[in-house]
Amino acid sequence: MSKGPVEKERLLLWMVSGWCVAIMLGALQAWALRHTLVADSMSYLDMAYALLRGNWRTAINGYWSPLYPGLLCVGLWLLKPSAYWEFSVAHLVNLAIYAVTLACFQFFWSTLGDYRRREIAPASKSEFMCLPDWSWLAIGYTLFLWCSLKLITVWFVTPDMCVAAAVLLASGLLLRIRMGRASWRTSVLLGLVLGLGYLAKAVMFPMAFVFLGIAMLCGGNLRKGLQHSLTGLMVFMVVAGPFIVALSRAKGRWTYGDTGRLNYAWYANSVTRSIHWQGGQSGVGTPLHPTRKLSDTPAVYEFGTPVEGTYPPWFDPSYWYEGLRPHFDLKNQLRALWHGLHTICRVFREFSGGLTASLLILFLVSGRGTSAWKDIASAWPLVIPAILGLGGYAMIHVELRYIGAFLLLFWGGLLSAVRLSDSPESRRLVAGATFAIILTIGLTAVGTTGAGLLRAIHRSDHLQWEVAQGLQQMGIRSGDSVASIGHTYGAYWAHLAQVRIVAEIPREEAASFWAADPERKTQIIGILARTGAKVLVAEEAPASLAPTHWHRIGNTAYRALVLCTPLKISGNQASPIESPADRKSFRAPPR
Repeated sequence: MSKGPVEKERLLLWMVSGWCVAIMLGALQAWALRHTLVADSMSYLDMAYALLRGNWRTAINGYWSPLYPGLLCVGLWLLKPSAYWEFSVAHLVNLAIYAVTLACFQFFWSTLGDYRRREIAPASKSEFMCLPDWSWLAIGYTLFLWCSLKLITVWFVTPDMCVAAAVLLASGLLLRIRMGRASWRTSVLLGLVLGLGYLAKAVMFPMAFVFLGIAMLCGGNLRKGLQHSLTGLMVFMVVAGPFIVALSRAKGRWTYGDTGRLNYAWYANSVTRSIHWQGGQSGVGTPLHPTRKLSDTPAVYEFGTPVEGTYPPWFDPSYWYEGLRPHFDLKNQLRALWHGLHTICRVFREFSGGLTASLLILFLVSGRGTSAWKDIASAWPLVIPAILGLGGYAMIHVELRYIGAFLLLFWGGLLSAVRLSDSPESRRLVAGATFAIILTIGLTAVGTTGAGLLRAIHRSDHLQWEVAQGLQQMGIRSGDSVASIGHTYGAYWAHLAQVRIVAEIPREEAASFWAADPERKTQIIGILARTGAKVLVAEEAPASLAPTHWHRIGNTAYRALVLCTPLKISGNQASPIESPADRKSFRAPPR
């Protein structure tokens, strides 16, 4: 049944309203948290600047995928920001990716709307109705806001929004294939999208084969299905193959990325997580070139060579973990799975409880029994990748930003199967459920953005920039080497000051350092000085420190101690730097 002009205008109004609200909230979140980054962000920005200098070798990284740094590189090249505005440009790039993801969602949601009317609704009895179009659009945009602003977020300078765009666009293409509305161009686009998704994040490599397998089953018959699947596979390999070959040659073994194996070892094998794996655990291998441990109590690590980056241990973790051999351990695997499922269940219970309750009510009131399950089963092209995506993360490690797109597929599949008796009572129930969903999960997305705005109002300073400026005022210059005490993992001040961290006392060892007697402190400081570091920066130093020795950096809690003449490290041995050429290994490349 065709829609009348008035109904079309109303639906267009819903769509335009959804776009306006989504872009406005996304822009507010990006602006409010424009000086905030996560630990991964510094590595992506380091890679972006390396690409900007023409250092393409940096893109061949076993842990970080190349597409997102490439997009950051484009943003930095176009806008050429000063160091102060660098983070803001990164968030602006994220906002642009968010807008593209919104367009991918629009394609996916409208295609799913057609699919539920053409493929699912005809299987139901004529006296039943699906969700009206206005409700479908309102719930859809609310779900998108929740998944993108609450779970993935715009302010996280990571490629998770790129993955969401790839998942949504690929899912829409699968539905087109399922409805028989696909041509060879659809298959080519599917392979291209999956290839770009893999270049954004390695998790899309196994997921690409899930989507291609579903494309084969969606073709209507085996011949058409194989055509779609094989065409998509060829395009996928054309896009992803060069990076896989280059990475495998660099590693000396076949690999599409070490992100999965490292995370499995960290979360399922209980290997020392993220940095400073020194071995010592049976059955997980021996590190071939770990960070160099210079002291036990407190632990002091040096890592000035050979990896580049502001913080080398996190610039390419796959290098420092070479020699790792993850293995299956049932007990640890069950523990990891329990934690993963607990996180996912918490999302259903706490963050989307209103949606869960509304859907349960709609399905129960429909009174359709097993027929409702058949309608849900008809949405299998969405439900299967959603469950496999969520399950894959649950087996290893779950963070909210990882699962936003897959939850959107899951809820979309369930919503497409809603059928109620065609009556005024059902329409009132649908209206109530729709507004309940908008108020519950919609407000969480708005609340996240509002919290960011309040944070921006009450704390508009740029802490990391203040630390970077303080170091420059102390005489630290671009390319100098520094050492750190505390949360070096997220030391963005070093990136802004264009210095390299070459040694550290990790946060968990900081208390041991401060509690040590003066003689031992002097010994540790001497060890750090021999790494080539010009200054020792402490994230949180006790207030009792003598100001004549430890300089407070600006109005922050950071303190710094100027060290003696730099020395260079060979293995675990220190020797004086003999020439300016020897200092190059400690120098951060100019931007």
